[in-house]
Amino acid sequence: MEGGDRKKVGPQTRREAVLVMQGEVGLSQRRTCGLMELKRATCRYRRRRGEDQRLRVRLRELAEARRRFGYRRLQVLLQRERWQVNHKRI
Repeated sequence: MEGGDRKKVGPQTRREAVLVMQGEVGLSQRRTCGLMELKRATCRYRRRRGEDQRLRVRLRELAEARRRFGYRRLQVLLQRERWQVNHKRI
């Protein structure tokens, strides 16, 4: 087998691995990130915005009811229902 058969590991999985290694082995975050070749900024990253589950559910309901509507028309329907949502989130 060649070296290209490996799967990619996402940043969330790598962050969790750093936490496990810190807890079990007792290494510092700097040392652990260095060993795993992970930048500390990636390890410290926190999402700013939470998922808006209500919006996602409502969008799915509208999309199922009106299958031919695109995202622009769904945005208009949401605005009529008094949702204050940026068009880039739709």
